[in-house]
Amino acid sequence: TVNLYAPFERDYTVPDNIKDGISWNEVSNKPTLDTDPANELQILTLQGNTLKLSPGNSEVTLPASGGNNNTVTGSFQVRDTSVVVMTSQTVNSNSASVSSAWQSFLVNNSGKLRGIEVYLGVVGNNFVTINIYEGAGISQPIGTKVITGLTGGATNRILDLAGIVPEIAMNSGKLYTFEIIAPVGQTINIGYSSVDVYQNGFSNFGMGTDLYFKVLIDHSNPASLSVAQNGFVGVGITNPSAQLQVGGRIKDATGFIMPVGSILPYGGNVLNGEPEGWLLCDGRSVSRVQYGELFAAIGTSWGSANPNSFNLPDLRGGFLRGVDTSQYVGSSGTDPDRAASVNNGTDGKRYAKNPGGNTGNNVGSYQNNNLQAHSHTYGIGAFLGNLDGGNSRCAPGCGYDPRATSSTGGSETRPKNAYVNYIIKY
Repeated sequence: TVNLYAPFERDYTVPDNIKDGISWNEVSNKPTLDTDPANELQILTLQGNTLKLSPGNSEVTLPASGGNNNTVTGSFQVRDTSVVVMTSQTVNSNSASVSSAWQSFLVNNSGKLRGIEVYLGVVGNNFVTINIYEGAGISQPIGTKVITGLTGGATNRILDLAGIVPEIAMNSGKLYTFEIIAPVGQTINIGYSSVDVYQNGFSNFGMGTDLYFKVLIDHSNPASLSVAQNGFVGVGITNPSAQLQVGGRIKDATGFIMPVGSILPYGGNVLNGEPEGWLLCDGRSVSRVQYGELFAAIGTSWGSANPNSFNLPDLRGGFLRGVDTSQYVGSSGTDPDRAASVNNGTDGKRYAKNPGGNTGNNVGSYQNNNLQAHSHTYGIGAFLGNLDGGNSRCAPGCGYDPRATSSTGGSETRPKNAYVNYIIKY
């Protein structure tokens, strides 16, 4: 055992016998640099189809293709063993030749997208282009890849998306869409079914129809913290576009900071578009798929035009009022018409502004303006003048007085107020 001491020449607290320590030349059996690759940590690399261990000459030649999920024709692919398969539609009852096909789906496992399995045949060239989008709309893709080597007829194929730039981080509960595009002037043969096993998405074949597809998600490698060159930070986002961008909902110690369905007064102008992540409370009908989380929160409380859509609250020109009930202590009795409902909202009854909406003492019901029932009294003095031009006089209290109360006020009863836009979180 060799003890090495640092020099403490100026430290009076250190004993003299160890102040000078020990020099390197006084150490016997000094360690030397080990250049022997045996029993050392090596570097494992994949060069083409050859797996090499270096330094040294150890290598293993791998097959160019195989019958398991670890190989792809013409190359060798390393896959994470914890990739989960989000199975959605597995029925191949129909197929169609189209120039492109797309399918939306709701993710139920967070992680990075590794591949999509479809029932696919390519007519013409042996490649297709696949685009990935956020949400149900097809606008600007968040990822694109050309898949080559698609030989043979229509069959179940895994469109490998490993290496797509940028990597696509998917978040549980969020809607995405993939689109498969044939080469220009050619078609693809795509499998689909009208069984509609996957209720949370839809395809270009209609609302009741899904493509045959499975989504492969590496949930052991979820989206991590990322910092862009401009200093923006992303959590669950690989390319943040704000100082802090989170690819999901934010929670504090007690729950979600801004629950879906929250309504806020917004002092900004929405003529050029609503704030990102919010919709204007203007009563419009929107898709249950595109705004699936909002539909799960508010349902058809504010109306429903058809089984595929639901209405947003219509708060234009109105005030908000708390529901006069509680699941814990019942009604407060503040709203005397809380339980009454009619179709047109007369007499203060709470009604549904849009078909299919709630009435009575429920969220989403409306109430027209009204004035509480009341009466007015005024005094009548004696009439002591001529009646019909004669000389007769009336005793006190017997006079005829045709007077009535006069109209006053404006077009409605209201407190002082200021205009805002009400918006709802989706």
